Amino acid sequence: MKKKEKIDRILAYIICLLTFFRFFFDGITYPGFNLILFISLFLLFTFIVFLKFNELKINYAEFFLFLFFIFSLISSSISEIKGTGVRYNAYIGSCLLLFFLVRNLIKNKEKEILINTILLCIFVITLYGIYQRFWGLEATRRYLLENKDFLNQYPEFLKYFSPTFLDRSKSNRIFSTFIYPNIYANFLISLMPVLFFIFLEKYRSFYGIFSILLFFLSFLNLLLTESVGGLLIFLFIFHIILLQIILDKKTFKNTLPIILVFEFLIIFLGYKFNLLPHIHSLMDRMIYWKSSAKIIRFKPFLGVGPENFRYYFLKFKPPEGLETLHAHNFLIETLIENGMFGLILLSLFIWNVFVKISIDKKEKILNISIFYLLLSFILHNMVDFGFYDPSLGFLFFLFAGLGIDKTKNNVDSKRLTKFLLCLIIIITGFSIFKLIKFENSERYRKRCNKVFNFEEKLYLLERAERFYNKNFEVYFEKGNLYINMWQLTGKEEDLKKSILSYKKSIYLNPYFTKGYRHLAYIYELTDNYKQAEEMYLKVLECYPNKKLYNLEISRFYKKIGNEEKYKIYYNKSKELKDITIEEKIFSDEVEKWIKLH
Repeated sequence: MKKKEKIDRILAYIICLLTFFRFFFDGITYPGFNLILFISLFLLFTFIVFLKFNELKINYAEFFLFLFFIFSLISSSISEIKGTGVRYNAYIGSCLLLFFLVRNLIKNKEKEILINTILLCIFVITLYGIYQRFWGLEATRRYLLENKDFLNQYPEFLKYFSPTFLDRSKSNRIFSTFIYPNIYANFLISLMPVLFFIFLEKYRSFYGIFSILLFFLSFLNLLLTESVGGLLIFLFIFHIILLQIILDKKTFKNTLPIILVFEFLIIFLGYKFNLLPHIHSLMDRMIYWKSSAKIIRFKPFLGVGPENFRYYFLKFKPPEGLETLHAHNFLIETLIENGMFGLILLSLFIWNVFVKISIDKKEKILNISIFYLLLSFILHNMVDFGFYDPSLGFLFFLFAGLGIDKTKNNVDSKRLTKFLLCLIIIITGFSIFKLIKFENSERYRKRCNKVFNFEEKLYLLERAERFYNKNFEVYFEKGNLYINMWQLTGKEEDLKKSILSYKKSIYLNPYFTKGYRHLAYIYELTDNYKQAEEMYLKVLECYPNKKLYNLEISRFYKKIGNEEKYKIYYNKSKELKDITIEEKIFSDEVEKWIKLH
């Protein structure tokens, strides 16, 4: 074996190792692992570029993904909300590196090792899911439900749980190593086609028996997630797979469109005439998408910037809608955050991957299974947000790199290829540097909430600010710290610093309702009613259909004696409903004050 081949194999084994650990560290809960993975992929990419600078070729799919990455960085930089999008852009950059490395390093033997690694992951994760459901969390869940006075006896635990904790603990849904049951369901339905086709190819061997065992373990876990969308997409995908197996190639191509149109017509008529049950979660998503249409009209071409959907959505959310961080449709959310240009570039990447999946007869079974894996992933992300969890997105880009042809569909110009490779190193390196600064800022900000000494809290927040001075959450925390000190000491200087900190937070994020709300409280406390009114109105401008906020401004107007405006906002609050248990607790307190005065 040549020296370069040995190096390639070692690098491929490193990718297999990273793959094994990736699915055990959820991408939302463990941002630190996302950073480690990004740095690892960057070092591997840089090494292979310098090792094979004259041999490497850029694929058109990589070219489109790189353009999307560039455009996402531009969209972040021109957004009116400053400092956001760092994690998302780093995630896309790491996916680009992963796709390139898998396409160039994972060959025949390495491919088999990588598939075996993923099978081992599935085995451990599904066993853990079953353990979690019946033993792991069950004892704790039952104890809390049967002993609801536990938290009253030990109030120190209250700071770790939200008021909805006990309510949520009633659910039996499993999530295994992922943060949400729906994301876990997306993971399962994406990999089940691969397990099924491995069984078909090697059904007489131990390998095939192990694959079908994993298939049924995955299906059991899918049921335990209670994800209706996941189950429906599983049924949709596998009824197509069964048709492909039963029918010959020509009949399958001719009859599949007719069957799908007929099925969709039956479903449509069933819903129209109330013959099928309405799925409440789907109704919620319809509300998200209707609101999304209004945001799209706001900035259709360049978008509002990555990670900013959550702030703009509140401005356009209808009264009956739930609060959400994501649009539950990755194409709609991409259109909102990265605009029409961003959506076109991401769609070109996805289209290129699907169309150019290899048709090599030696790899036919594997590539058919990869096609269905990618299709399952895409379909589920049309009704959910798994794409935005890096641990799940890793799965999509990993298999996309495995399936796409390594010899065709490449950029022909060597000069352009070399330029792009160098540019990828520079820009992804810049993204890593920015991500390190942001993650350190967040680390110090979160540590601040775990200490009680004022000087120590201030030191941690100033460290957080030095690492990343566009983190508006840091300035909000500083505002809270200074206002608490002002209430204890009465020093005018602390009050001024608090106001300046809150103003800085809303300068960086003009849609940050918490910043406006706290400023309104301060101005009201200091009898500056004109500015307090201005801040309360800004809160409602950012989130007009929240019951609590309408109640708070009606209380304010009642306090200053403006009965006309008090009635307007109080009557509006009666038309709205509390979205969460937390909101209802605060709303009830405001209602009590209004009734007493």
